[in-house]
Amino acid sequence: EQNVADQKSAYEAALWSTIIDNCERNGYPEEKLENFYNEYYSYYKDYYSYVASMYGMEYEAFLKANNMTDAKVQENCMTSAKGELEYLMVANAIAKAEKISISDKEMESLESSIVEEHSYADIEEFESEYAGYAENYLYETFIFDEVCKFVEKENTMVITDKADDKDESEKETTTESSEKETTTES
Repeated sequence: EQNVADQKSAYEAALWSTIIDNCERNGYPEEKLENFYNEYYSYYKDYYSYVASMYGMEYEAFLKANNMTDAKVQENCMTSAKGELEYLMVANAIAKAEKISISDKEMESLESSIVEEHSYADIEEFESEYAGYAENYLYETFIFDEVCKFVEKENTMVITDKADDKDESEKETTTESSEKETTTES
């Protein structure tokens, strides 16, 4: 069961990697990039500060002891923010091209299912948890999920055994689509 989940995860990662690699980006929406960066930096600074305190250390001393710097943490956070934003930008471009959207009623239903699934007391508690996130964060997250379903259903990426080759264990990953899709700042 875990092996199937691992295979599905690897497949999804390879599929999205192929999609992202075949897209051109014309920059990042600065406000969203800044928000994502701030969320990552806040998380990692709090995390490293917490771990440092467990060893009786300050944040900077902990980083130095682990051959890291705050500048490197910031750089890694920016890389992560850009990576997450790339996925959302591409998903939004696919959603727009394929006319994938979520109605207000569907949003309410998705939010309600999360409230139930994650044992929030009510919708207000759930919404307050996401109040600090960028505008449309939940909508974009749900759109991303819908685009993932679409991409998995419509993809042309296959893995085949080359039974005719001398080395039968060799695998080949192919894609039929090499079209470039351009995403722009939104």
